Amino acid sequence: MVFIGRVFCGIHKPHQYMQTHKGWRMRGNPGKHKAWSRRRILRLSSHFYGRRNNCYSIAIKQVYRSLNKSRIGRKFRYPFLTRLWEQRLDAACEELGYSWPGMRVHLREAGVALSKSVLQNLAIYEPRTFRSLVSLAKSLDPDPGMNSLQGPPPSIITKGMI
Repeated sequence: MVFIGRVFCGIHKPHQYMQTHKGWRMRGNPGKHKAWSRRRILRLSSHFYGRRNNCYSIAIKQVYRSLNKSRIGRKFRYPFLTRLWEQRLDAACEELGYSWPGMRVHLREAGVALSKSVLQNLAIYEPRTFRSLVSLAKSLDPDPGMNSLQGPPPSIITKGMI
């Protein structure tokens, strides 16, 4: 079946059509249907409030806005989490009488390759394991020597006490 109007107008392109068992068909994909892209946008906006979740013209603006904000938020999330992990690890180490920077150095020397997120999860959910890691780091700490003297015993009176 050849479309006569197309032939006479000069827009007939025979390579676009192919013959199948059902007749002549257009070759290739005619494109996506509009309903699928609308359904995708409405699925992304299903948790929005009001007409933003069921009215396409309003929903598409909100979906693009929320996707853009999530893209921007990913940039700020990791530095925030890094600071949070360091605060938690610092507090957990202080609770056990050790400093977090010293523990980090000594665990690296011992060959313990655990990230900050794993260590803070251990400090929260498995305190005994974290305590053993702190004791391992303390055992690798060199003898402080003269710096270990805290002060004179309580029975000695010095000039600064008067």
